[in-house]
Parts: sequence; structure tokens; C-alpha cells
Amino acid sequence: MDALKDLVVAFGVFMGICAAITAVGSAWAVIQKMRKPSADTADTLEAHSRMLDNDNKRINEVASGVNLLLKADMQLLSHAIHGNHVDQMVETHDEIQEYLINR
Repeated sequence: MDALKDLVVAFGVFMGICAAITAVGSAWAVIQKMRKPSADTADTLEAHSRMLDNDNKRINEVASGVNLLLKADMQLLSHAIHGNHVDQMVETHDEIQEYLINR
């Protein structure tokens, strides 16, 4: 009879340990679910920041190209109006060529 009581107590302890493991696992799952939105938000924010930096660099490149085109237009207008300024046109030509090569 004592062996049966010992077996029942051992089974009860085993079931208690299993219940404790299940409770800890469930609590961990709840904690992970609570933390997931903030982790997803942080990842999304990092991705958007990276995209924004890339867009900013690209916009700056486009702006410098537009400025160079406007400078070339100004040189052509100046040449057409005054019939001179060939040296400035050569400088602008060299700048455009350098811009296109380094791009």
C-alpha cells in the first residue's frame, strides 16, 4: 500500500512539474506576442529610414544634374545674346562631361 501511495505522490509531482512547464511556456508565448508589434514597428521604421536616406541621396543627385543643365542653358543663352563667352561654354562642357563620367 505504501508503494501505491508513493507512486501516486510521484505521479502528482510529475504532473505538477508538467503543469509548471506548460505555464512557463504559455507565459513566454504571451510575452512574445506582446513584444512582437514593437519589434515589427522597429523593423519597419529602420526599413523606412533606409529608404528615405536612399531617396534623399537620389534627389540630391537629380538636383545637381538639374543645376548643371540650367548652367548649360544659361551659357547657351549668354552666347546667343552676346555672341561670345566661348571659354565659359568650354568650362560648362567640361563640367557636364565630368558629371556624366563620375555619375
